[in-house]
Amino acid sequence: MAHRRRIGVGRKPVPSRSAPTPSAPTPSSSAPLPNQPMPTAAPTALDSLKSNLASSDLAFVESSVAKLKAELSSFASLHAPAIKRDPALRAKFLRMCGMLHIDPVNTSRTLLGSLLGIGPYYHELALKTAEVCIATRERNGGVVSVAEILRVLRRKEARRAGGGQEIAREDVVLAVGKLGCLGGGFRMLERKGGGGKEGGNLFVVSVPMELNNDHVDAIDASASSPLGRGCVNVSFLRSRLSWPEERARRCIESLRVEGVCWEDEHGGQKAWWFMSVWLDVEEEGGA
Repeated sequence: MAHRRRIGVGRKPVPSRSAPTPSAPTPSSSAPLPNQPMPTAAPTALDSLKSNLASSDLAFVESSVAKLKAELSSFASLHAPAIKRDPALRAKFLRMCGMLHIDPVNTSRTLLGSLLGIGPYYHELALKTAEVCIATRERNGGVVSVAEILRVLRRKEARRAGGGQEIAREDVVLAVGKLGCLGGGFRMLERKGGGGKEGGNLFVVSVPMELNNDHVDAIDASASSPLGRGCVNVSFLRSRLSWPEERARRCIESLRVEGVCWEDEHGGQKAWWFMSVWLDVEEEGGA
């Protein structure tokens, strides 16, 4: 009887020819591993030159500033009486101090402060300026021109024995800067126009209201209004500033609520007067 051959019996299994499993790449010694800092290159001659130049420039600047401060102190010791007496010279001197970040007003401990002794003067002037702002707030809503402040302060100084000390616009501006740290909204507002009259384009705001660009533009436009100096209406603002009617009404109403302008009637239309601008020209005409 013929034997049948059994296929597969007694044979070893042949392994399948599947794709080999890829092995993890071996990190190269030249490529940096993740989260490892890049190797820094050794400093070159150019880097050393840059560092030396920067150091020499800094030393030169520090030496120049120190020399300027010494010369400024020497000038103050020689001309202290003139600086105190002449407001124009005082303003120029303080501007030079500002360029060197020196404030002889805030402290008397520095050499300049002890030489000049102008700190108490500006602190007193700041209080007098605040008094004028508060006294006129009911009629101008807390926005008063520097020109009006100067007139009031100079009038008071003239009544003092010896005529008092002359006050300039720059003195008032600096004094208001000292009032800012007290809060209450004291700050400067500069109008775009103003002509050549001293302080006519600068205002002191003494209320914590937010004056935006529209408010400033409306005050500025009122100074040259054909309705009268300081007087505006909706038609005038629309024509002069190219505003839509709603924008003009919203601007003027917010100022009226704060008391910055007064409502009136002019030519059968509602009009509003900015008392600071109007009083400014009235005082000038009566001077």
